[in-house]
Amino acid sequence: MAELIFEGSKGWLAADSLHSCFFLKGERTLLLFDAGSPRILEKEYALGTDAVFITHSHKDHINSLDAFLHSAQKHGRRTLIAIYSPKLLIGLISPEVIPDIPLSFPVTYGIEIPRKVGEFAVCAYRTQQSTPPPVSVNAYRVSDSKTSIAYATDCSLTDGLKNFCKGADVLVLDASGITPSHMSPAEMKILVEFAKPKTLILTHFDGEFSFEQLRGSIGHPNMFAARAGLTLDVDSIVNCPRKKLMR
Repeated sequence: MAELIFEGSKGWLAADSLHSCFFLKGERTLLLFDAGSPRILEKEYALGTDAVFITHSHKDHINSLDAFLHSAQKHGRRTLIAIYSPKLLIGLISPEVIPDIPLSFPVTYGIEIPRKVGEFAVCAYRTQQSTPPPVSVNAYRVSDSKTSIAYATDCSLTDGLKNFCKGADVLVLDASGITPSHMSPAEMKILVEFAKPKTLILTHFDGEFSFEQLRGSIGHPNMFAARAGLTLDVDSIVNCPRKKLMR
């Protein structure tokens, strides 16, 4: 039974730094997608996370990554943390350089996405944010034996992205709406109507559009607004009508 655990849902200008990020928790595997919120520093996450998947190198998506690795050090982690991104992040963070304190665990950085992490199959679609200069962005898709989840943020709408997200049970989608660096509400609607997810979760709110506005324009019957501290059982949100779920 997999859970989605959101520890941030805001965009670049969030005063509380609770930027968009979430965990996918399986029976024996914990994955982190983006690392913008200080809420990821908790001991359970620092010790239990198996891999980190970064969509791109903007600050609101990596702001707490260095502190996350320091937290793992503080709590005595011994096992490897693998970090994946569209471009190597070694030039942006330097957790291996902690003065007078050697790391208690190995950290690896890679751009080649592993086919499997624990019980989850993982793949990525390389796209970009269209504002100059262009920024490489990964959309991710993760699946287990029951369900699949696609995550797309900070990128333009393309046919490739539409096909990548098509058929996902759950789509976690950027709700910023600030163009051209993000999809407009009309483009979100096009993507959702093409991909046909059973459940749509909006995150990365920048204040331009509210959840209610986007729910009205997109029109998906099973939509959720991410927020820090929100935990969703994946099987339940896919297989049960939203009105039957406790919010």
